[in-house]
Amino acid sequence: MHNSGFKKNLVIGIICMFLLTSITSIGVMADNQQAQNSNKISEETVEQLFTFIDTIENIEIDSTFKNIVIQKVLSNDDEPYFPGLYFFIPCDSIDIDGKGLISEVEDELFVYLHVGTVALNNTYNGDFKEWEIMCVCIFINFTGEWSGTSGLLNPLEVTGSAENALLFEWSFLLEMTSNRERHERGVDIPLIITRFDFIFMVPGTINVVNPHFYIYYYPEDDIPYMINDILIQETWEITRFGSKTWNWNQKDYFGEQVPDGDYSFSAEFEYNGRMHPLYYESMIEIVEELSRNINNPKIRFYRIFERFPNAFPLLRHILGL
Repeated sequence: MHNSGFKKNLVIGIICMFLLTSITSIGVMADNQQAQNSNKISEETVEQLFTFIDTIENIEIDSTFKNIVIQKVLSNDDEPYFPGLYFFIPCDSIDIDGKGLISEVEDELFVYLHVGTVALNNTYNGDFKEWEIMCVCIFINFTGEWSGTSGLLNPLEVTGSAENALLFEWSFLLEMTSNRERHERGVDIPLIITRFDFIFMVPGTINVVNPHFYIYYYPEDDIPYMINDILIQETWEITRFGSKTWNWNQKDYFGEQVPDGDYSFSAEFEYNGRMHPLYYESMIEIVEELSRNINNPKIRFYRIFERFPNAFPLLRHILGL
C-alpha cells in the first residue's frame, strides 16, 4: 500500500496504515523466547489475526507484511529484530483497559486498542494515546474475563492469562517515505521522516532520540531477511510539517554493495522516554540502471561517451552530462 491511498481517505487511511504498519513495525521481548518450539505461535494463528484485521475495514493486507511477520513467528531465535512486535510465551498476567475493538473466537481473543493501557507478563507496560500510538493483540488459549462490544472504538477491558500472545504497535507520530520507488545501484537512497499533523492531533515539535534503522532484503521466491541496521546517535528536532532525511548508502553489514532487488525499512526512535516503531509502507527496488529516454540527445551522447570514461571531458561539461 502507498501513502497516496492514505491521503485520499483520511479515516480509512489512518486505520489501514495503523493495521498494516503495526504488523511490520516489529520488536521482541527476548525474555519470553526460551519456550519450546511446540509452544511457538503458528502461521495459522497469524493468518487468523490478519482475518480479524480485515474485518475492521475490509482491507487487504499486503503479502510482504505477512511474509515478514510469519518469518519472525516461525523463527527459532531472537533474530532478526523487528520494532513493534512483542511475543509472550506464556502471557500471565493480562490487564488491558481502553477503547477499541474486541472479538473472541473459541479460545483466542483479538484486541484492537485505539487508546488505553496494556500491562502484560508483569514486564510490558504500554500507554496508547489516541492518534499517536495504538496496538493490535492476539491471545491464544485465553482464560479470564473481558468486556466490550464489536463496535469500533467502544470501551473495552481484559484481565486474565494466555498460553501465547502477540502484540503489534504502531505510531502515527512520524511517517517514513522516499523520493521514488526505484533507485540505481550504488546511489544513496533518501529516507524522509515527516511529522504527522492531523487536525485532531496535538501539534508541536518532536525530538527524535537515537533513531535506529533496519534494512530488509526480499529475495525472489524466498523469505525476507535483515541485511543491515544502523543506529544514528543524534537527536532530530522535527517541527510541525517538518522532516528529516537519512540516506542509506546501499551497504550491508560488511560494508558491501547490496544486490539488485526489493528492499523495505523499519525504524524505532525514542520519544518522551519511550521507544516507538516506524515502518516504510511500500518497498524500494534497486536496479542496475534506471531507464533513460533514448530520444533525449544528451542521453544519446552519454551512451556513446560512457564507454570511454576519461574521454571528451570538455564536451561532457558543456552538455551538462
